[in-house]
Order: sequence, then structure tokens, then C-alpha cells
Amino acid sequence: MFLLEKSQSRVSHIDKIVAKHYRQRVRYRMKLLEELRGRFRKEYLGQLIWNLSREHRSIKVGDMVFLVDDYKRRLNWPLTRIVELLPGRDGNARTVKLRTENRVFLRPIQRVYPLELQNNKLLDFVFQVQRVAESVADTRDASQPIAGIKRVAGALVDH
Repeated sequence: MFLLEKSQSRVSHIDKIVAKHYRQRVRYRMKLLEELRGRFRKEYLGQLIWNLSREHRSIKVGDMVFLVDDYKRRLNWPLTRIVELLPGRDGNARTVKLRTENRVFLRPIQRVYPLELQNNKLLDFVFQVQRVAESVADTRDASQPIAGIKRVAGALVDH
């Protein structure tokens, strides 16, 4: 510093120690995240598949299911809702119509795995609120301004 004629006034070894500590914490958190993701994939999703094949639980319209995708990890399988059961020649449901956020799929029953949710009331409420919000958004006249919002240079801003 001014007595030793150094241009820097910081203590470099403390900065290195602090940076090393943060790098270690980041590595630890990333390792922990990978372990939790792996446990979820192996234990929970594996248990769902095993229980389904063992119990032969019947599925019904409105159930939440994972849609099997051979090109994705189980953790990344999309969550869908059964919209319709389509019967086979024998009268038993063999195919299901599934709905995601923005698509509808037809898949055989063997390619879906139901969640353990027995009570769909909360999910029904969420979907009902979502439908009401969509209908309100569709019926609102886009030319009418929203209270408290004004347009500045093409962008909507609060005022």
C-alpha cells in the first residue's frame, strides 16, 4: 500500500479463499441436485412402473399420467391428463387420448403410467380456473385498455 508502494489495496489471499469456498459450494449443490434427480428417477418413477404392472390399477378419464417417451429420460417425460378412453375389439380400453398443455396425443395404455393421485378434486379445480382464465382472455376486447396499464412506444407499462 502507501508504505510498501503497492498499487493494490486488497488482500489477495482472502479473495482466493472466498472464491475457493464459493466454487466448492457450487460444486456441492450441483452434486446434490444430480443425486436428488437420480433418486427421484430411480425410486419414485421406478416404483410407479413396478406398482402399475403388479396391481393392474385401472385408469379412467381425468387421471394424470406420465407419457412414456423412449427418447427422453423418465424425469423429462411429459405430464398429461387422460381425456378419453378408446376401446379395442374386445371392448376393453386399449388406447387413450391424452392432453398436455398444448397438444393432444393418442397412445396405447402400455405407454402411460398413472400418478398416485387418488383425489383429482384439486386438479379439477386448477383446470377449471385455467379454462375460466382462458375464456376471460378470449372474451376481453383487445382494443379496450386495461385499468392501470398504458402503452408507451408499443410496450405495456404500469403507471
